[in-house]
Amino acid sequence: MAAEVAAAASVLGAASQAKTTFYDPLRQKISNSKRLEEVHEALKYAIDSLVSIRDELEIEVQNHKATKRPAKLYITWVGKVQKIEDEVEGFETPYGIQIKKSKYRSFSSRSKLSDKMKAKASVIIHLLEEERQFRSILVDREPERVVKMTPPDIKNFPALQRALEQRLVWLKEDEVKGIRVHGALATGKTTIMQNLNDHSQVFETFVVVIWLHVSTGGNKGNISTPELQRAIARRLILHIEGSNHVDEVAERIRDSLKDKKYLLLLDDVRQDLDLHQIGIPESQGSKIVLTTTMGHVCNSMVQEVIKVGKFSEDEALNMFQYVLNFPNLSDNPHIERFLRKVVQLYDFHPLRIKLAATAFKLRGPGEKWWREGYSNLIKWSRKGDHPMKKMYDLLQDSCDNLNDAQKNCFLYGTLYPEGTDIYEDCLLDCWSAQDFIGGDDDVDEILRHLKMVSLLEDGALKRHVRMEKWMREAALFILSTNVGCKYLVKTSDALQEPPLLAHWKDKEGISLADNDLNRLPDRPDCLVLWTLFLQRNPNLIQIPASFFECMGKLRVLNLYRTGIVSLPTSLSNLICLKVLYLNGCSGLVSLPPQIGELELLEVLDIRGSRVSCLPPQIRNLIHLRHLSLSVTSSSGGETNPEDCVFPYSEISRLPQLEELFIDIKCRDRNKMLSSVITNTATMEKLKIFRLCFLDEAEVVIEVVAATPKIPVPREANLITFLGKIEESLHCDKFQVFIDCEISNPQIPKPFRYNRFVRYCNGKWRDPPISNILDKADAVELFNSEEQFLSDFETDGMNQVQHCLLESCKNIRSIVDGYMNCSILGNLERLYMKDLPKLESIWMGPMNGQLQSLSKLKTLVLIKCPKLIMTLSHGVIQQLYEIRHLEIRECCGTEDIISGPSSAGLDPGVLPKLRKLVLHDMPNLERICPDKSLEWPSLEKLVIRGCPNVNEVPFTKSNAMKLISIEVDRCWWERLNWQELQVKERLSKLLPPVTFSFSHDSHELGKRHLSRYMCSLVAMLMLALLINFS
Repeated sequence: MAAEVAAAASVLGAASQAKTTFYDPLRQKISNSKRLEEVHEALKYAIDSLVSIRDELEIEVQNHKATKRPAKLYITWVGKVQKIEDEVEGFETPYGIQIKKSKYRSFSSRSKLSDKMKAKASVIIHLLEEERQFRSILVDREPERVVKMTPPDIKNFPALQRALEQRLVWLKEDEVKGIRVHGALATGKTTIMQNLNDHSQVFETFVVVIWLHVSTGGNKGNISTPELQRAIARRLILHIEGSNHVDEVAERIRDSLKDKKYLLLLDDVRQDLDLHQIGIPESQGSKIVLTTTMGHVCNSMVQEVIKVGKFSEDEALNMFQYVLNFPNLSDNPHIERFLRKVVQLYDFHPLRIKLAATAFKLRGPGEKWWREGYSNLIKWSRKGDHPMKKMYDLLQDSCDNLNDAQKNCFLYGTLYPEGTDIYEDCLLDCWSAQDFIGGDDDVDEILRHLKMVSLLEDGALKRHVRMEKWMREAALFILSTNVGCKYLVKTSDALQEPPLLAHWKDKEGISLADNDLNRLPDRPDCLVLWTLFLQRNPNLIQIPASFFECMGKLRVLNLYRTGIVSLPTSLSNLICLKVLYLNGCSGLVSLPPQIGELELLEVLDIRGSRVSCLPPQIRNLIHLRHLSLSVTSSSGGETNPEDCVFPYSEISRLPQLEELFIDIKCRDRNKMLSSVITNTATMEKLKIFRLCFLDEAEVVIEVVAATPKIPVPREANLITFLGKIEESLHCDKFQVFIDCEISNPQIPKPFRYNRFVRYCNGKWRDPPISNILDKADAVELFNSEEQFLSDFETDGMNQVQHCLLESCKNIRSIVDGYMNCSILGNLERLYMKDLPKLESIWMGPMNGQLQSLSKLKTLVLIKCPKLIMTLSHGVIQQLYEIRHLEIRECCGTEDIISGPSSAGLDPGVLPKLRKLVLHDMPNLERICPDKSLEWPSLEKLVIRGCPNVNEVPFTKSNAMKLISIEVDRCWWERLNWQELQVKERLSKLLPPVTFSFSHDSHELGKRHLSRYMCSLVAMLMLALLINFS
């Protein structure tokens, strides 16, 4: 709060001292301007200046967002700027109209517009002057209270749930400062603590919750104190780059936590910890919870202890069946017996049970497989005496049930550091690059299968996966026991020196990720190496010139977030390389010419580097299908779009490019977007085009079956860009989603359309929106603010053939008859749903709009409670082409066709109507005023839930093509029939009587239905008695 107050003071400090005069010349110019054109020019200059300053400040906010957040007064200022920007944009249309008019004929309206513009200019100058008072727009960012971990649900496992609840009780007790949870390996200790981390009581009780992995992999001890300090500093958003001494960092941590009520969660502690040395203070109300396999660890800091052991038999069975996910498996008594034997064999140990269930899941639900699987478990259980041997053997059995590609993909996951959430797309790229993937293998299907059998789990982030800690350790153990181990994995070990050269030889996969490496060896012998992971080694600045000389078979090279400043010339030796990650290498300023010799390269990611230009040799990458890069200024900063460098000349020459991801770091995004899309429009194989901005807004264009799918956030700068999309793409097909996610259109599929727009939560009058809508042939509008569909400032949307309106709370009518132009002249299908204020289809006179709705074939209205009358005399004559009319749940509707009688109405109206559906309208009284209409094409009639309709508008000479009628039988019998011949003719079109009374019950209620059934049963019994006698 102190920081916020200080920032507020700095924002307003100088404002009270003296009036700012910096913008007085601009103010004077606007005030003295007499001509509308001069005022418009000055206003344009002022708003451009304001927006440019806003964008520069926003870049500063983004550059420091990891540790700083914008001050509240700055946020308010940005909101004002956004509002005035929108308001100034609104002057463009009336200004354009006035410019076209004679100066003398429009003097009054020009003067009024000029005064309005001057008033807005004054507001802009005031905002510019406010910005001059800013001394600081940023304040220190507070860490999140809790970082959610989305753990497994333990409600069905009482032993784990009890341990969690006990910890929650102890956290409330003042005398309890520390809690230890200990138990054997993989008994659920970490799962309990993850649930504790995410618990609502913890969120409400503590100011900050800190989770620390205190050990990694198979190490016997804890990770080093500096590593623990770095992890705490990251969590508390502390800058400690210049603090190299342990005591100095400890003091920084101590200062940050001393006044906070914190909860410290320490996972997998293997030795006593000196919390004072780390910098953890003793703070009032703060608590420490730790997990360990050792009952003596950290005795001095704990007051309460929980021991986690094996499951009960019922819990073990529940877990086994939960992992299997085979419905009704326990109904088979033979398999149920095997289930109990398996959980007993593995002594009700949670992880062993999970691995055993995984092995059986791969085999399937058949009893034969269960017998064979149980025999294998017996065999594995008799081998070896390693404390984790049974788990390793179970995992080996699971791997034996995978095919070669699945097994190799699973084991490949061990190259990633422990606890890593792996982005699925990157994992799939790495798998695809390996020799163990054959032409018939589908990597997406392999990933789905490994997740299905629980060998990989969903990560905390969307589209991420992870390998559980003990699953990874067991997999590494399997690899290490194989003769000639092919992987070298040294991750998160704080390594500063690389492994000895002898350890590099004959390896197919090497992972040294998440370390502190400051050098690499010269010319390691890696003739069979396929994958090299060096990501997140920030101290690795230089790669030896000869490093890649003996890596001719390398497929995947990951240098993400290393400190490298260049790539060696030996890069040209990587002739088999398919995946290269250089993203986050902020010191890398260029790619060497040798990049062009990587002819098999398929994936290249240089986002977050300082590479601004691609070398011309990049065009030699004829197999490149995915490219990710950042677009910045030529100097590497974020400036004007004129200075921004987009290497479209080189990119456009990549013949196989399918995916292009671009981070844009320019001030004027609209101009940059236009340039980027225009210059990539001719790339025929491009399928996914993602643009990401500094403020994390994102445009994604997906091309599916030659149709670009474009979701656009509801954000002013992007809205103004919309008008350029269809023209820039040069395509006959597109799907645009504004302020909504990509999903399938709700307009029924049988109707074909190529240019589709879904627009949510907006004003239809935004000019760019109107331009897009004019080019669409199918439109869906949700939650719009307008009153008439004709309120669009468009050319009438006369290309639209299919339209859906849903949840538009203000819309009163489709056509405003007082407008002078026709709209929706080609509309064939109109669906309207949940429109609470809709009063009519057409409001006002019919003159001058003879083409509006003239081709409409299908009209569907659902839940429009204020719609009293559906079709007026004028509208019904306009709908000459209508084939399908359907009205449902419009509780206020009284008439379908209005008027006291059909006098003056052509009997031949609705000549093509084939289907009429009326559903659930309790106040409907009439379909039409009398029976004069011919209904020449009507084939199907459906009327249900309309109890107040007393007659149907048919005679013995009309509706002669009617072949099907669906109605409530009781209602049909109650109708007024002036001619019994008509009833007899039409009754033959009803379906046969059945005993399905669902619709009758809707009309009559349970009491009437019971009477009807009783009477029917009585009649049947009487008939039987007569026949019997």
